[in-house]
Amino acid sequence: MLNSRRLPALLFAAAAVVGGCGTDRSGGPRGDPTAIVSGAADRTVAARSAKVTVGTPTATADGSVDFTTGQAKMRVAPRSAPEPELTGPLLALDVVRAAVSVRPFGGAEVRGASTIKYELDVAPSPELLERLGGGLRGDTFYADVAIDARRRIRRVTIPIDLNERRPSDRNKILAKLITIDFYDFPA
Repeated sequence: MLNSRRLPALLFAAAAVVGGCGTDRSGGPRGDPTAIVSGAADRTVAARSAKVTVGTPTATADGSVDFTTGQAKMRVAPRSAPEPELTGPLLALDVVRAAVSVRPFGGAEVRGASTIKYELDVAPSPELLERLGGGLRGDTFYADVAIDARRRIRRVTIPIDLNERRPSDRNKILAKLITIDFYDFPA
C-alpha cells in the first residue's frame, strides 16, 4: 500500500521525469535512411536560423547560426580552444553532406526533439578535410547525425582524431568527440 506522505514526492518525481522528456513525440523521421541523411543539410538550412551549442572534452561554445548568410556568432570557452567547429559549427552540415555510407542506429532525444541517429562514413573533400584540421590517413572517418521528424539536423558528433575507429558498444574507453547541437529553430 502506498504511504500517503510519500505520494506528493512520488508524483513530483514522475512529473519531473515526464517533463524532462521534451514535447516532440514524433519518433523522428521515417523513410529511406540514405535519402533522409542526404537531404538533411538542405532541410536544416531551409529553417533559416537556430541556436547552436558545441562541446569538446576541453571546451564549449554556444551561440546562433544564420543559415541564409552562413554566419555563426559563437562564445567560446576557453577562447584559446583550437577546434574549428567551435567557431564554425556550420562545418557539421558539410560533414553530413560528405557521407558515403548511412546506417540507422536508433532513436534518441536531442534537446527535447525526437530523432533518429544515423552512423555515417564520411569521405571528405580536400577542402573539407583542411577545414577539419587535416591529418586523415584513410579515405573516410566516422561521424553520427541525429535528425528530427522535419528532417533537420539536430546533432552531429565527429571524433577529434579523424583516424580513430568507431568504438564498439563494449569499448570501456569513451571516444573523444566534438558534439554540435542545433535547436530552437524558428516556427
